[in-house]
Amino acid sequence: MSRLNQKIKRQEQTIIRLREQLQTIKFNFRQTDTTLMPSQIDVGVQCNSMENIINDLHCQVDDLHCQLDENNNKLKTSNIDDSNTEKVLNFRVKQKGNPYDGKLRKLYYVFLSRNIGLEHINPLIKGVLQLIYYNIEDLPSIATASKMSHEIGSICRQQLSAELSNAENLTMHREATTKKGRHFYGIEFSTSSGNTLTAGLREIVNGKAETYVKHTNEISEDICSYSNILMNPKKFMTGRSATEKNPNKLLSLDLPDKICNQFKCSVHPLLQFSDLCQR
Repeated sequence: MSRLNQKIKRQEQTIIRLREQLQTIKFNFRQTDTTLMPSQIDVGVQCNSMENIINDLHCQVDDLHCQLDENNNKLKTSNIDDSNTEKVLNFRVKQKGNPYDGKLRKLYYVFLSRNIGLEHINPLIKGVLQLIYYNIEDLPSIATASKMSHEIGSICRQQLSAELSNAENLTMHREATTKKGRHFYGIEFSTSSGNTLTAGLREIVNGKAETYVKHTNEISEDICSYSNILMNPKKFMTGRSATEKNPNKLLSLDLPDKICNQFKCSVHPLLQFSDLCQR
């Protein structure tokens, strides 16, 4: 296409140059006598020949312009065809077992971390890719996606282990709640740098102090199994419920210092008031 444009420009420059020469010859011809001399006859013949050359060049330029338009139309048509043609994506790695590559796994991690159901991930990915004419058939099954959710747990535990291994002045947050007859218990850790990390969330059978302590130790040991650190919180942050006092005492017995500051969250009364206001 660029060569064709350059050829057209050269032809147009040639036409301009010949036109200038023709004007010069015609001007000189007018200055001579009206009596036709042999030299003047030659000049007239030369002018006619130049006019013929210019006309031929004009025809060539027109042909080149037509060819350029045809090429542009073909190029536009090919671009439209390419955009409407579905491209097939493959996220398999050529290794033993043909596992899925890291990009697809990270995409599933993002969906799972945002509580997207396993059965909804594949239709979402296919629907988005179809908007840009990409097709993918070989996506992880629900069982494989479930394994990826366990991978997220392993990655999170490794992150916690790396973050807490050098952390000092830890604060342990604990909270339990009952939803639709099921009792849940969660733990978080706050570091001196201001980071708050979720250590674990489990469903437990009851709200006894021994049960809280048992699951607290299990969650801590699950994190500590990735390194040799010991969970030594300096402070406890819990609700104002009386059932939180005994777990704090029992957990303090296992700490090296035997002394741990205890803070009570004052947000719970506000939450209770908000529930009443919404009724």
